[in-house]
Amino acid sequence: MMRTARFGSLVLALVFAASAAAVSCGDDGEAPSSAASGNGGEGGGGAAGGGGAAGGGAGGSDPGGVAIPDLDGEVRAVTDELGVLHLECASDDDCFAALGYFHAQNRFFFMDFIRNLVEGSLGGLVKAGARVLEQDYQNRHFFTTREGEPLERALYEQASPKVKGHFDAYARGVNAWLADMRNKRNGATLTVEYNLALMVKDPIRDWSPEDSAAVGLYVLNDLSNNSEGELELAAQVPLFDAALAADLFSPAPVFDASTVPAAQTADLVRPFAPAAVSRLSPHRALFTGAAKRAAKVGDGRRKMAGDAGSNNWAVGPGRTESGHAILANDPHLLLGNPSIWFPVELDAKSRGDGEYHVAGGTFPGMPSVMIGQNESIGWGVTTAYYDLADVYLETLTGDGASVDFKGEDVAIVEKKFSFKDAASGETIEKTFRWVPHHGPIVSEDADAGTAVTIRWRGHDGGTDLDAFFALGRAGSVDEARRGLEAASSASQNFVVVDTEGNIGWFPYSKVPARPWASPEVPAWLPLPGDGSAEWGDPIPFAELPQLLNPPAAAIATANGDMTGATADGDPTNDGQGALQAWDKADGTREQRILDLLAEGGDAHSPDTMTAMQGDTYSLYGSFVVPAVLSAAELATLTDEEQAVVGALAAWDTTCPTGLDGHDPVDAGKVDDATLAAESIGCTAFHATFYAIVSEALGDEAAAAGLDEPGFGLTVVARALRDPARLSSGPLLWDDVTTDGVAETQDDILLRALAKAAASLAAIGPADDWRWGRVHTLTLRSIFDNFGLAVYNDGPYAAPGGLFTVNVANPRSRALPPDGEKPSFAFANGPSIRLVIDADPAGPKMRFGLPGGSDLHRDSAFYNNLLPQWLDNEPLEFHFGPGAVTDPASVVDVSPAR
Repeated sequence: MMRTARFGSLVLALVFAASAAAVSCGDDGEAPSSAASGNGGEGGGGAAGGGGAAGGGAGGSDPGGVAIPDLDGEVRAVTDELGVLHLECASDDDCFAALGYFHAQNRFFFMDFIRNLVEGSLGGLVKAGARVLEQDYQNRHFFTTREGEPLERALYEQASPKVKGHFDAYARGVNAWLADMRNKRNGATLTVEYNLALMVKDPIRDWSPEDSAAVGLYVLNDLSNNSEGELELAAQVPLFDAALAADLFSPAPVFDASTVPAAQTADLVRPFAPAAVSRLSPHRALFTGAAKRAAKVGDGRRKMAGDAGSNNWAVGPGRTESGHAILANDPHLLLGNPSIWFPVELDAKSRGDGEYHVAGGTFPGMPSVMIGQNESIGWGVTTAYYDLADVYLETLTGDGASVDFKGEDVAIVEKKFSFKDAASGETIEKTFRWVPHHGPIVSEDADAGTAVTIRWRGHDGGTDLDAFFALGRAGSVDEARRGLEAASSASQNFVVVDTEGNIGWFPYSKVPARPWASPEVPAWLPLPGDGSAEWGDPIPFAELPQLLNPPAAAIATANGDMTGATADGDPTNDGQGALQAWDKADGTREQRILDLLAEGGDAHSPDTMTAMQGDTYSLYGSFVVPAVLSAAELATLTDEEQAVVGALAAWDTTCPTGLDGHDPVDAGKVDDATLAAESIGCTAFHATFYAIVSEALGDEAAAAGLDEPGFGLTVVARALRDPARLSSGPLLWDDVTTDGVAETQDDILLRALAKAAASLAAIGPADDWRWGRVHTLTLRSIFDNFGLAVYNDGPYAAPGGLFTVNVANPRSRALPPDGEKPSFAFANGPSIRLVIDADPAGPKMRFGLPGGSDLHRDSAFYNNLLPQWLDNEPLEFHFGPGAVTDPASVVDVSPAR
């Protein structure tokens, strides 16, 4: 779906006086099982794969007398053998109320944490003092309207009466579970996270519909608020040589792969004119401070260029063996503990009078099914990366009370908010400021009379909540398209298939018109706040890029350039008014998906779609390795360097683990020589490529006083794949620390080879460079950010790699010092995999989940589906009356008397 939905870098250097002792068992909680114990490093519950103790069901025990107020009838809640919940209801709102109950039963800690995070009240839940309060201040300030009113209230109030009713029903269900938990009924227990001495669990406040809207804002912010990237760009561009900066910060992709045929483009241009850069330099400190504050918005986990991920594609009946349309989707999000998604089926039609019979992924805290199917359609999402946020440099009046806008003084809005500090018991008051036509003031320089504001489409509220419910009710691709016209700041590539054989792509959002945008006034850098660069009306949906039953009978999206408008480095010169953000994906995954769709011809099936989702072919490797081997050909190499060259020469650019199990330490090596060579070569490639980026850009970054920029991956890749695409020529390869010498590409590649060889030698001989030993996944809980790994689960060996379709980008892009073993651990990836066959008899869905439905450690459904996900072995999603033949539990939910 999305950008990486993340828990925060509240990276708190907390000292836990009692550490494990603080995780004491309470009478309404449970102690962590041995399977959940962390090791304090990569953390986690060992690599035996998923699952806590057998039995127990969701929430610790099967409830027997569940009742929810104001139900229209009984709800039958069936949990299947995989832990997936199926609800049969008399009405739609009964389904949403029951979903609220079972979300809370299985994921309440996640829900509670996120609502408090967004609403700026985390300091009352977590005893962490000033550090958590700083997060509260930034979130409360940002998640408001431009007049300073709480944004969660506006989002709820702007929803349609029907959707507001769904949110009201959901809140009744959550509160029914809270009442059971407080009164120790029906096995309702808090999970062990609340037993930390750090947490405040008494009293836990009731759930409100606005809390669900706050969870929605958490998602929307992550999907469409690109202001942090623009602020970092503004702070960094002036630090680099202008010629190199034109390439280093270019939005041009590595592969010109787009969802619709690429636009006609001019010769290579610079993405911003010199005058635009010169306007930034005097305000660098202001932008740097604003970037630090913007980085705390949401969960505060730093967004890195290249983290972008998610795939979806669809093929029409003429491209499949069965003659059905087929859709595949795998949103790349943070792979945490618990997993982001809670799979569910809601059926208010089979024995009720509702409009919804829908199944797929729900986000705990919200009642809608966000990706999945109903009786007629299937849909998936990836982030469209529309530019839905702008940064403005404001000119303050002498008294600091107003800003200059179109020659007039416009008064700044001020509002006071109160914050609870659970650590001290004190209440703290803070006053925040907003420019009413732009948004929150995130940084000020009173001496210079300037301020930085952020305008984000999400500050307008909107009806995004309605869009996802409209999908659930739609009976065709065209009905889905019409329903998606409710989208405002979702910024999603909605791909839809139906049982009539139609396929469609509708990236609908209210994208502002920016007729003034150009390299002289780039929308991806801070804009003058004087009124000369204001948003126009949203671009009409009919004028946005979109497809319905295209001639190729195939559609693919992967977070990249939709139309090819950025191929020349300037997205403003092709007539595409709907600008995309600077930090979208680089086209690599999209290109590989298009290649695989073409290779499959007209014989696609659910099996070919599943194989595509598990594809680990490295397109980067296909052009990086030949360049390295060419540079090494005439060089005198050490034995260690020759070992790397040998591994690269034998590599056919795929990334299996090379192990016979999921445990990165104890699993044995596979005997298959081809799999072994692929695994070893993949490790050698990643070490070498990261060394190339370091050697190419480390000198410029150091001269600028920065860490090595993560966005250097893309410019190095473009330079190696097609040097003619760089307007700065060979400047990238020159080491600025060597006077009178102009290093060549081969010089830098050989340096990188030596660096990679030294790093890999720390692992051992080449046969020990198995990818699964160093490429690992640990499912991290929220508390990993507080320095406590006891609730993590892992590490696990996993396939995939940098920008492969089965994406598993290593977190660290710098090799450790010589003598230390490298780690290519990753944290983001396919948060769920769906393949939907739109059979005219009714869609059939298969899925994979990196976790399980239940956060209780003693449940049979605690991370029970992880082993199949690691191996890309999909599971059938039971759908329809009688589809669950072997239920793990059945609970009848009654109207409360």
